[in-house]
Amino acid sequence: MNRSGLIVGITAVLTVAVIAWFWTPAPIAQPVPTVAKPTAPGAKPRPVLAAAPRSAAGLKLDPTRNVFPDSFPPAERQKFAWARVVREVQEMNEIDRERFAAALRSWVEVPANKAVLEKIQQLNKDFPTLSPDAQEAQLPLAEALYEEGMRTLRLKYTETPAGQPSAK
Repeated sequence: MNRSGLIVGITAVLTVAVIAWFWTPAPIAQPVPTVAKPTAPGAKPRPVLAAAPRSAAGLKLDPTRNVFPDSFPPAERQKFAWARVVREVQEMNEIDRERFAAALRSWVEVPANKAVLEKIQQLNKDFPTLSPDAQEAQLPLAEALYEEGMRTLRLKYTETPAGQPSAK
């Protein structure tokens, strides 16, 4: 490498470094000032935030919707788990209807799967009538039944060859 190439290379690196130095943004998170909140006479004043923190985009949290999924009532969590099962079944059906119909028929023919399906149907029918404590106790069983049924149905679906003619 000749000297002019070396000088151009060093100049380019320094130029990028200077541009990066001046273009770095100021820190977004500025400390929120605190003010002393008046308290009873003789008591030590408590510092409080002078302004409520805001997000950079100006979004505000809705306290009624700012919850974790585990904090929902058991009936809602059961509905979420069932909706996940329904969504996955619909996706398999939309991908290949004939393959899904054949897989479902062969899946229902297995006595163990038929028993799981009957338990799921009975649980879905009885779940809304249970007390919240009983629902909380039944929720792990419901989720386990849903997962077991979907695991075996997925297995049947993958074992079924694509393009199976549907029986009418």
